[in-house]
Amino acid sequence: MAKKRVSNKVFFMVLVVAITLLSSVCFARWSYLVETSNSLTKTTTTLGRKALDCYGSTMVDCYVGAGVRVILQTLDEDGDWVTVTGWTDYHSDFAAVEEVIAVSDGSYRLHVQHTAYAEDDTDFSDPLEIHHMYSSIKTYP
Repeated sequence: MAKKRVSNKVFFMVLVVAITLLSSVCFARWSYLVETSNSLTKTTTTLGRKALDCYGSTMVDCYVGAGVRVILQTLDEDGDWVTVTGWTDYHSDFAAVEEVIAVSDGSYRLHVQHTAYAEDDTDFSDPLEIHHMYSSIKTYP
C-alpha cells in the first residue's frame, strides 16, 4: 500500500513536470532573429575629413527574410536625437549596411532596426518581428 502511494506521488509529479514543460513549449514565442549587430566607429574620408563608419546587420532563420535599417542621428541643442540620414537593406536570410559618411563636430549614434519577414512577403511590407538597437555614442570636437 505504501509503495502504491509513493508510486502515485511520483507519477503525479512527473505528470505535473511534463504538463509544465509542454505548456511552456506551446506558448513560447520563438525569435526569428538569429543575430543582430551594429557599430559606429570614428574614421576619416579619403580626403582626410572627419567621418563615421556606420554598420548594421541582421541574420534570420532559414525561410525568413531579413531587413536592416541604419539611421545616423545627431544630438541637437535641445538634447533631442535628430536623423541625419539612413540606409536600408533587405535579403533572404542576411541583410547588412555599411556606409562611411563625413560629419562635423557633434555627438552621433546609430538607431538600428532589425526585422524578420515571412518568406512569401516579397515586398517586405508585413514584418514578423522587429528589434530596435542603439549604438554607442561618438563625439567629435
